Amino acid sequence: MYKRFRHSLVTRLLHIGLSFGVTLQLLLSTFMQKPKSGIEYPWLETIGFELHEMVGLLLMSLTLAWFAWLFVRRQEDGLGALFPWFSTVERSALFTAGRRALIAARNLSMPDDSDGYLIARAVHGLGALCALGMAFTGSLVWLGMSEPGEIAGWALPALEVHQILATFMWAYLVGHAGMAWLHDFRGEALVRRMFSFRGRDLPDA
Repeated sequence: MYKRFRHSLVTRLLHIGLSFGVTLQLLLSTFMQKPKSGIEYPWLETIGFELHEMVGLLLMSLTLAWFAWLFVRRQEDGLGALFPWFSTVERSALFTAGRRALIAARNLSMPDDSDGYLIARAVHGLGALCALGMAFTGSLVWLGMSEPGEIAGWALPALEVHQILATFMWAYLVGHAGMAWLHDFRGEALVRRMFSFRGRDLPDA
């Protein structure tokens, strides 16, 4: 039986921080308003934007810490597993798993555990890249924004990319959380294990 690597406490803490941070950022973006000279917005919209700035800078640090942790951790998936696109072997295994998963979906069944894991970790890697891109472009916008809310010309492309990536992040968040809860519903307890503060969780049977 295929077994997943166990998740260390550091991995789970970083995952919890990123999960809540990204979710909060997306929710804040639905009602916040950036400051504009001569315009007074309701306090909730103003506070929402200021909170978005602070959480965004924190997420930049958390995302960099998560990628740094990928380099040094030894008992869990590393960069090669989450980003299989540069390895012929890993890429071939992923595409094969994807084809089998599509066949399973047509038969209204879940993919094999090993296939599902290959797909999940690759999608997880894409989500991490999206989060890093949002944090980086958001930081550039923060650096290029004046007190009245004017954005420097060099930071405008970063703002456009930031907004585009937000759409992909919404899709990733809904899909990632939905699949996690589906596995939890099947009795695999993925959500409870990932959000646990114990030292290590048990390996899959």
